Amino acid sequence: MNNLNKNFLDSIDGKNLNFLIGAGASSSSLKPISHNDENEKGEKNTPSIEDLFNKYDNDQIATALLKFIFFSMSVKNGLITAHTKRDKGATETLKNYKILIENIITLLNNTGFERPKRANVFTTNYDTFFELAFDQIAHMHPLAYFNDGSRGFFTREVSYENYFFNISHSGSMDIYRRDIPSINLYKMHGSLSWNKKAINKNGFFINSNTNSESESQNETNDKDDSNTSSNADTESKSQNETNDKDDSNTSSNANTESKSQNETNDKDDSNTSSNANTESKSQNETNDKDEIIISSNKNPVLDYLTKAKDKDDESFYDKVYKEIKNFYTSLKNPESINTSEGTIKKVTEKDLLINFQCIIKNIKTEPNIKEKINKIIETNDSPEEKINSLMKKEELRKLLSDFEIQFNKLLIVKPSKEKFGETVLEEQYYQLFRAFEEELQKPNSVLIVFGFSFKDKHINDILKRCLTNPTLQVFVVPYSQKDELNVKEIFTGYGNVSFLKEESESKDKDLANENIEYKNGDFDVLNDFLSGKSDINEHN
Repeated sequence: MNNLNKNFLDSIDGKNLNFLIGAGASSSSLKPISHNDENEKGEKNTPSIEDLFNKYDNDQIATALLKFIFFSMSVKNGLITAHTKRDKGATETLKNYKILIENIITLLNNTGFERPKRANVFTTNYDTFFELAFDQIAHMHPLAYFNDGSRGFFTREVSYENYFFNISHSGSMDIYRRDIPSINLYKMHGSLSWNKKAINKNGFFINSNTNSESESQNETNDKDDSNTSSNADTESKSQNETNDKDDSNTSSNANTESKSQNETNDKDDSNTSSNANTESKSQNETNDKDEIIISSNKNPVLDYLTKAKDKDDESFYDKVYKEIKNFYTSLKNPESINTSEGTIKKVTEKDLLINFQCIIKNIKTEPNIKEKINKIIETNDSPEEKINSLMKKEELRKLLSDFEIQFNKLLIVKPSKEKFGETVLEEQYYQLFRAFEEELQKPNSVLIVFGFSFKDKHINDILKRCLTNPTLQVFVVPYSQKDELNVKEIFTGYGNVSFLKEESESKDKDLANENIEYKNGDFDVLNDFLSGKSDINEHN
């Protein structure tokens, strides 16, 4: 690793400025999927969701439960808008994002005219802290441009092509031209502000699948089987009438068929042609249809999962959580099966992760549930309790499967083998990753990494390829000494990776350099370096 002995701000001035921001940046509000939860021996107290996804990759129910836990930890509260109620953690996080953007704007304003006043922010986060921070400080910076890759007015289409702009201001008389700072935001793993829309060849929108499917799912869950019963009654009635009538209809049908056959022979194939035209038209519409990503401060899939339909109702998320909580509690304390709702303690995501293997073992699918119930009835004097337990497992499995179907509609990259629920997201994903690599391959590029765990192999591989660019300089803000050692191990042999660390203000620090204590690499450390309050020294 390279220890720079010059001013940090000087080393990034006039360079192609890039940032890589990970989940650690939003960790005061949203829980990251990678844990720093270890005991004194360095062993994990809580398994990470990533590790469990890899372990249970081929287990459908385990994967569905992991997606629920992941949703609860890192996704459910991630759509941050101006109207969202924010707790203390979210308020503090938003404040830090705004300070970061202010510092970037200052850096760009102080950049010379040799290159565009542009910075690229690549983030693996799904949340919308950046978008809201942009929105809230835009009025204070009229000569700054924030670009999230979307374009439009009432409908903002997200596209890779919307990034390649140099923004300038010419004044009302058009007698001069000056570059203004611009910040490009690349949501590499998707966003909770993204929705899918279908358009035809003329650019007109077709009814959104996301909205209609969510509404349809709501109606399906709330209605009983009245339509099925009605159809069954109609069919039964029709059958009875058929049995009661004589064969006159048969004769009539024969005459009709004969007449129809004659007419068919005399006529051309107009009906066939009409059907063919209809099918052809339908096929053309299918071929002409295209799907795009739009950016919005509303997400119908997220609303369906987290918002109750009526005041006295519960959301789908709450319904699934309640069943998981009851099942988990009955496993840990079988005597609590009949315990009232109010006395069951809150079950956290950490509880579920720690006991994940036990939960999956007990919720495994029965090969033939009807056969199992019959066997219980035959061999038990009091089968009700076992049958109820069996049915509760079946109900929970069904709920988790239904949850996974809806969850997969979110335009975010999942931390599992099946990363993409939608093809349109997969296309965007590869375009953004290509942009990431292309920016780092440019001469005189800088990448500042914050809140990123370096557990994404795809990103690590890209970084290794780009570090062969001798003019690229990577600066990492490590959260802890262990994180720093991990980065050094991953990028062993690359001399253009440095660390941004602030010494702690401990009065007992060892000036002999061997036991210097450093602050945790949080937002304060990053913003102190960007604002010039901290600098690289010989110990970094």
